[in-house]
Amino acid sequence: MIRTLQLLCCTLLMLAPLALTGCSDNDKPLVVSSLSLSNKAVAFDATGGSATIEITPFPDTERWEIGSVGENEWFNYDIDGNNLTISVDENLTTTSRRAEVVITSPTQSFDNTTLTILQEGASVVELSCSAAQEHIFDSEGDTYTFNIASNYAWSVTVDKEWITIDEDTKGGRVSLIAEANTSYDERSATATITAGKGDNIESITVALRQGTHDDNPYFKLLGKWEITADKWFYTTNGSLNSVDGSPSAQDHYLIFDIVEGDYNENLYMRNFLYPGTSLQVRYNPTTKGFVIPFGWSVYAYEVFLYITLVSNNSFSYAALEVAVEPSADYTLLTPKMPSVSGYNYVGFGLWAYNDNGGKEAFGSSMYPTVYPMGNIKFIKYQD
Repeated sequence: MIRTLQLLCCTLLMLAPLALTGCSDNDKPLVVSSLSLSNKAVAFDATGGSATIEITPFPDTERWEIGSVGENEWFNYDIDGNNLTISVDENLTTTSRRAEVVITSPTQSFDNTTLTILQEGASVVELSCSAAQEHIFDSEGDTYTFNIASNYAWSVTVDKEWITIDEDTKGGRVSLIAEANTSYDERSATATITAGKGDNIESITVALRQGTHDDNPYFKLLGKWEITADKWFYTTNGSLNSVDGSPSAQDHYLIFDIVEGDYNENLYMRNFLYPGTSLQVRYNPTTKGFVIPFGWSVYAYEVFLYITLVSNNSFSYAALEVAVEPSADYTLLTPKMPSVSGYNYVGFGLWAYNDNGGKEAFGSSMYPTVYPMGNIKFIKYQD
């Protein structure tokens, strides 16, 4: 019994220090610091922008700081209390971007936390233009209009001052306006259409030229011209008739004038086949020639032509329009006479109107022969 009590007393004496230690003021419960983010990642489109992340430390007295942002110059950050604001620049490339911001504890109370920043790449530039690769302006002044389409804002520049630009960005239309070329030399310029930003840019160039007044096709048609054909003679009453054999020199040509009418629209053939006549012909800007109206039933002109056709057993008038095309050096004009099945062109003359409004025929009393006139040409008259 006495030994049992001794053992009990010894045990109590051994536990006493432990009890005293557990009640010490220096032995406080363990507190684990932490950090939470309202978002672990932020994403931006190519235009950039800003986003604010709310950072909540525990305990709320815990401090935090930015430990690492990597080598990225395309974004910035700003700290306001427990708010972290990320600002991202516009992405001018087509490549997406990614970066990480590491949030750390200056006292190493909690583990590092990573915030991921993402940004889309810019769209690839799409640019189209209805303009031709080259445009030639009229020497007397001209306007060239074309359309532009792009998924980016676009602009147009010209490297010469003789062209002005009229842009309709909303309607996607541009007009280049060239003033008259008063110099003696052809001039040139380049228009550049550009869309995109930074390195993400597309461009289209248009070559521009403008000739001189002397080189203008319309004015090259002006002057005196000789009518010739393979077989024909000119009668005193104003008709051209075919002949079997070679005509004499004085009968082999007739001279007429081409004079200016409404610029780039029409011209006048004066003294054509008969003195005092004036026939309006239609200018063709595409072929740089003109169109003569033939036909005895066309009353829109004060003076106009008729063509006589002969087959083996019939005689007829032809009502048609004949295109006249110039040679490259404008020394020869060739009427493109359409073929009429079974007939030959054997002559042509004039209808006109007198002062009383009556119709008079020149050359109608001269009957053509059955021999075709052959090729008809207008040759530039040389004094």
